[in-house]
Amino acid sequence: MRPALLSFGLVFVIAIFFGAGAVACGGVNPIDYPDAGASGDGSDAGRRGHDSGAGEDGGCTGLACQQTACGDGDPATDTTVSGVVYAPNGTTPLYNVIVFVPTSTGPLPPLSTDLTCDQCGTVPGSPVTVTTTDATGHFTLSHVPAGNSIPLVMQLGKWRRQVVLRTVAKCTDNPITDANVTRLPKNQSEGDMPHIAIVTGQCDTVACELPKLGIDSSEYGTASDIDTKKIIFYQATGSGAPPGAATAQSLWSDESQLKKFDAVVLGCNCTQDALLPARADAVYEGMADYMAQGGRVLSLDFQYPWTEYGPAPMPSIMQGFVGGAPTLATTGYSIDETHPKGKAAKEWLMAADPTKTYAGGQFSLSPAFGNFGHVDSSLATSWVTSSANDIVMSYTMPLSKDAGQRCGKMTYFDGHVADTSEVVNASFPVGCDATFTQQSMLFTFFFMDMFSCIQDDTAAPIVPH
Repeated sequence: MRPALLSFGLVFVIAIFFGAGAVACGGVNPIDYPDAGASGDGSDAGRRGHDSGAGEDGGCTGLACQQTACGDGDPATDTTVSGVVYAPNGTTPLYNVIVFVPTSTGPLPPLSTDLTCDQCGTVPGSPVTVTTTDATGHFTLSHVPAGNSIPLVMQLGKWRRQVVLRTVAKCTDNPITDANVTRLPKNQSEGDMPHIAIVTGQCDTVACELPKLGIDSSEYGTASDIDTKKIIFYQATGSGAPPGAATAQSLWSDESQLKKFDAVVLGCNCTQDALLPARADAVYEGMADYMAQGGRVLSLDFQYPWTEYGPAPMPSIMQGFVGGAPTLATTGYSIDETHPKGKAAKEWLMAADPTKTYAGGQFSLSPAFGNFGHVDSSLATSWVTSSANDIVMSYTMPLSKDAGQRCGKMTYFDGHVADTSEVVNASFPVGCDATFTQQSMLFTFFFMDMFSCIQDDTAAPIVPH
């Protein structure tokens, strides 16, 4: 049994001082900083408060007692807190992160260390007000309790960080301008983190994307560190890995081992022959069961067998399957905007790195592969597509249940994220390039989205309560 995270209930107090007077966390000062914009999907529903602070006798409880009616309900004079939530690196904005003020100033309820079915709709902590970040990472939290030492929580699945706002002024916006305040934790001393298994690959050093996102080197380890560190490496045949990494086969052939992790990232290993064909049925069924119980998987290129050879109806997801990783043209790719989260993905990509080119809404990918044509839209969601192929797709599990009752998720990226010029070895992460490419920006969106609560991906995100 892994020990409880050191960060449960952690209150991380940050005060920023300007001139002679102290103001709120991150420079929360409505005089010096303008309103940064709207949150959620831009609608009132994305900025709603929560009335769970009412007691049984009709009175308020906890921080709900510090919510103030302003200007006869005029939204322009509401007590709000605004800002942008970032990845641990403090520079990459994040979409669909839950932001809330809990009812109590005490410790938050601990997150389970076991695999969980995290369906959208609720969040631990009995929030008095809650919202989600929009496609640019921005949020505006309404009906915020006014006063001193107001806790603020940012959560994306098992990523969770709580800070304390030194002062929230009533009946005005309180913008947070310090990215270090509103980023997710980079290590366990700062907050909660998911437990992630990384399978290295010869053809894609996908592990190098994690230090770019700001995850602290103290969290990288191998099987002997599984109880103390959050990022554990497994080595595919012939691929690079830190010393002591267990084999990839030892991970995916043992469902009890898989269930120690909230998420698994499977790098491309140039062929599919490492997937233990002698035990194929049991291995694929084990991975499907892992996802059905809440596990998240992000797989690349030659890791398509987890879908194509999984138990029915998984194989029918990849229509026109050919396999073998035929290389596609580098141009002509676009985000599928037929669903709300697809539109958000495009907006995020254009906002998160405006140096990349999206001419006419299209962009380049290199390399991209055509292991299949398009997905069966009744079973999976297309995210990145061309005229003949879907390049990024996802589906929730188990497929036997209605979309609103599923627990886990598979995201498949039919391409490579990083090339072999980056090195994963005993010096990791020293051999990794710090630069984001267009491929790695795509990976970042889907990697972080993997941890969000489970819902129908063709629908707009659900604001919890």
